[in-house]
Amino acid sequence: MRSFLALALFLTAAGCASDPADVPPEAAPPTSETPPTDPAPAPEAPSESLSGTWAHVATADTPDGPRDPLSTATISWTFRPDGTGTYSQQVLSGRTRTNDFEWTLDGETLDLGAATYAIVSRDGDEMVWRNDRLGDYYIVQRQ
Repeated sequence: MRSFLALALFLTAAGCASDPADVPPEAAPPTSETPPTDPAPAPEAPSESLSGTWAHVATADTPDGPRDPLSTATISWTFRPDGTGTYSQQVLSGRTRTNDFEWTLDGETLDLGAATYAIVSRDGDEMVWRNDRLGDYYIVQRQ
């Protein structure tokens, strides 16, 4: 009994027999009440979120207003992750015009060099761009 008391006194003095409540939370082992946390998915880089071909399918006077389908031409922008792209426009007569461009995305401002648009909304494979020069909105869809 004497050796047990001596051992208990030694462990207490050495700090080995402390109360589990005294252990700081960061040092406490996980309990069944603490679910493991998965790392959050990394946000998609702007170049990746725009990469691909987007077709101009309609215009509108307001972001949520009635949409007028684009019927006079087929217009698309192809964005590459390296900040380059190609603009393509085919009019009803069948004539096609293409232009290469460099692009940047600063927040929600999309700069295509010759034109700048404000991205008003993004919903999966559809975006609404505000064309400040003309005062209307472009509805574009990923192809």
